[in-house]
Amino acid sequence: RAFPQALKKKIFANNRWFLQRVLMPNAAPRHLFDSLRVADIFEQSATGDADKVTFKFLHLMVPHPPYRVDSNCQRLDKSVRTDKQLFEEQAGCALRLTKKMIDKLKQLDVFRQSMIVVVADHGHALHYIPAKRPQGFPILEQAMPLLLVKPLGNPGNEALRESMAPVSAIDLPKTVANSIGLTAEFPGEDVLSLDPSKQRDRNYRHYGWHNKFWHHDYLPKMQEFVVRGDVR
Repeated sequence: RAFPQALKKKIFANNRWFLQRVLMPNAAPRHLFDSLRVADIFEQSATGDADKVTFKFLHLMVPHPPYRVDSNCQRLDKSVRTDKQLFEEQAGCALRLTKKMIDKLKQLDVFRQSMIVVVADHGHALHYIPAKRPQGFPILEQAMPLLLVKPLGNPGNEALRESMAPVSAIDLPKTVANSIGLTAEFPGEDVLSLDPSKQRDRNYRHYGWHNKFWHHDYLPKMQEFVVRGDVR
């Protein structure tokens, strides 16, 4: 903040923070510990108003390399990028952070009347970890992002229910719109009412990410796959 305006763009470096890379090359990126802080601030400062309609979007960057926290969200001394156990530990931390925020909503007595969606931007990244390289086609696991939906009015007294309905992240706008009575048209299906036995094609578009793409005007070409049946 104290740098001259002309230098700020260079220092920020598209969220890659020039000084951190120079002075602390092995340090965890800010977005990792920012995720822990977001959950802490939410727990400490969130307020609720049952009579006021609000929309909140929270983005947690865990699990994500480098793996610098364990399942209790405690910081580790060393960054490890290729350890399957630490990947799963950080995934446990992500669930812990999610639970912390959900518990806060219950404490504020706004959980029942809230619609909560927990979604990953893509499936797990275990194919990047040599000890867990799957047999067969590794792209399939990227097409399996986490998707959890807590409907409006549900008190959350029951255990999570697993559905084999052929849903996709593209279904979320229609699902939310139907839940709040919005008449606008959206593509996709309502995941809360979709018949699990329905035969439905879903499209998955895949590309491999490299840091050099930060400097490109466009993303690389994507491969498009049609998913039929159980993606597993």
